[in-house]
Amino acid sequence: MHVALTPESALPNGVPLSIDLTNNILEVAGIYHPQNTETLGVLYGLRYSEFEMDATVGPMPTATLADQSWIDGFIGLRTNIAVSEKSKFILRGDIGTGDSDLTWSASGLFDYSFNNKFSTLIGYRWRDYDLEQGSGSDRFTYDITYEGPVLAAVFHW
Repeated sequence: MHVALTPESALPNGVPLSIDLTNNILEVAGIYHPQNTETLGVLYGLRYSEFEMDATVGPMPTATLADQSWIDGFIGLRTNIAVSEKSKFILRGDIGTGDSDLTWSASGLFDYSFNNKFSTLIGYRWRDYDLEQGSGSDRFTYDITYEGPVLAAVFHW
């Protein structure tokens, strides 16, 4: 997931203020199907996150306000509910920790298979982080929930 925001505004005295915020999240996961069933799976994996925020006030040089990265392990469940031979609903939830205090995600997706090599997903996903690192002027707090629609192309091998 890649998020990039560049809001611009002005301080009360009219001096321009510009923020550049970038957040990247990369997830690597596996799934174990107990008793050889495709309908229920146990998820496990790692989630790497990086966050950077820079600010520019008027003619001053750009200042980096935050530049952090962290890794979390997670475990969860995924279930498939067949609708037809080519389509299914996928419900997924996970919870984890590591460098962050707590992270969780949940999603509801509809999967349509065009053939045995390619399918597409459409649905909705929530992801939440609760992280505090450092202390004093080096303290970094990241308490955020991302939510929104998902559209994906899936290649099977």
